[in-house]
Amino acid sequence: DVKASETIGPLRGAGEVALDGSDVRLTLDVDTDDDESAPEGGSVGSNANFFGVMSGTGGLTKTGDGNQLLSGTGTFDARTDVLEGTLSLDDGMAIEDSRDVNVAAGATLNVLSSEAIGKLGNIEDAGGTIDVDNGAVLTTGGNDATGNATIGASTFSGNITGLGGLTHQGTGEFILQNLAGDGVPDSDFSGPTRVENGTLT
Repeated sequence: DVKASETIGPLRGAGEVALDGSDVRLTLDVDTDDDESAPEGGSVGSNANFFGVMSGTGGLTKTGDGNQLLSGTGTFDARTDVLEGTLSLDDGMAIEDSRDVNVAAGATLNVLSSEAIGKLGNIEDAGGTIDVDNGAVLTTGGNDATGNATIGASTFSGNITGLGGLTHQGTGEFILQNLAGDGVPDSDFSGPTRVENGTLT
């Protein structure tokens, strides 16, 4: 159990991490040296692989220039902030479908297999990179862009890349800014874009 906000290095293994408190944040500070080699049976060349259960009412923060892989089940209630480096999501259940994910400029969210989240947002009005692998789809809007500390439309102004796709669901509005060459960020993902409900702007 994590009962107070804590910063650790790479998170590995198949146990359970319980974030005990709505103001509790677990920060995973993973440097490049931490993810250079894969253990036996490892995935995507990373030995910073947590394939267990992360639960509770707290949230998650990723720092450091390395890659932390989450390939287990995430049922924790608060948002995920990717401030530095890369946070990779695999197996489709790493983050609960209605929970927010914010990606800072210079950081990357790597979607290795299809994943559904709540709001996709910026940190300090700037977004990072969303890299969606071939065959994967990132689905946003699971919180209808209203609850979960979000009022009104959600906005992402970073870069979307990769061969995967993007789907918006829910009844809210999802705004993509600076993705068509009118700003520094750009988008070159080549998968399908679908709007199942709500509005994509």
